[in-house]
Amino acid sequence: MEQKNMKWNEPEALQDLLCEVVSWQSRTGTQGEIDFSYKIKEKLLELPYFQTNNSHIHFHDAGKGRNAVTALYHSGEANKTIVLISHFDTVHTEEFGALKDLAFHPKALTEAFKERIKELPLDAQEDLRSGDYLFGRGTMDMKMGLVLHLHLLEIASLEKWPINLVLLTVPDEEVGSAGMRAAVDGLNTISEQYDLEYTLFLNSEPSFSQKPQDENYYIYSGTIGKIMPSALFYGRETHAGEPLSGMTGHYMASYLTKEMEFNPDFAEEVYGEKTPLPICLKNYDLKEDYSTQTSHHTAALYNVFLMKKNAAEIMEIFKNVALNAMEACQKDYETICKRENVEPLGNINVLEYGELVTYANEKLSEVKVEKIKRKFYKITDLMNEKYRFNFVII
Repeated sequence: MEQKNMKWNEPEALQDLLCEVVSWQSRTGTQGEIDFSYKIKEKLLELPYFQTNNSHIHFHDAGKGRNAVTALYHSGEANKTIVLISHFDTVHTEEFGALKDLAFHPKALTEAFKERIKELPLDAQEDLRSGDYLFGRGTMDMKMGLVLHLHLLEIASLEKWPINLVLLTVPDEEVGSAGMRAAVDGLNTISEQYDLEYTLFLNSEPSFSQKPQDENYYIYSGTIGKIMPSALFYGRETHAGEPLSGMTGHYMASYLTKEMEFNPDFAEEVYGEKTPLPICLKNYDLKEDYSTQTSHHTAALYNVFLMKKNAAEIMEIFKNVALNAMEACQKDYETICKRENVEPLGNINVLEYGELVTYANEKLSEVKVEKIKRKFYKITDLMNEKYRFNFVII
């Protein structure tokens, strides 16, 4: 009876809604990411339930003008509540090349791909020929999930489901997770305000293959942890014309990255499920501009998934990997020095962040070290002394 009143019940209507939501360019760190929250609120207010209960839509400050959004369908008949999770920021579009301007217009982009089909990977060619797929930045990751959640709210509110639903969509999933961190407090507040019992979190991320050429589809229950062991490489500067008078951070970093990527020492298997292998997510130069002075400060961030291991155990493995990597680096460096008939600079040391702080406190005083930290670190909940810093200083 209520289906005739539904806006998004037909496949064509859902597709149109997807294309509209994708067209709201919400690349991480852009104005579009800020604006998206307001646009999704306007879309929610097209539903009769939220026109009557607009106070059930909440913004949760994620910083830099961004907001996580929650929208509660409250049945009034139960405490049990399902949370529908999504994110709305997307990565950028440089890899689209000449078609960059079409990246957020799925129908136009799909047609453009048909004219360049031979330039696509073979599996993408097959999908394109099938006519079953739309292409575009954010279609899969993960605005189709958000669109399905909007439709679930529509159905539940019109059919008066005897359970509560909370749509939660967040910014900044692709970078620092500020949206989800803001949403945690928001969900707690809503739970207290409406006496909700969260019984299921349903995440509509796309389903990924577990390895190349894997054609299976997966539904994941539960979750795994993630930690990002990181390293600062502190070399010795020199001029490009005298390379062996110093040591670049890049040279040292290459050894640790080689040992970290795909390292099975971090792998875990629980109930037949394996964690993906570690990989480097960012390796960057801390030199501010180009010059012929070598880069002696670099940093690397490594992605490690965990199940039963805790942060301390991961960091112990990480430090051992770093020690072995720098031992290999030292050995190769000394071989080069011997070949070039120059005296080595010295030994490469590996310190954990806590060891560096202890050394600095003894050498400079705790007061001065605290001033230095406050000058160079913005103290937030992510950079707070009560948390263990996942850094190795090399």
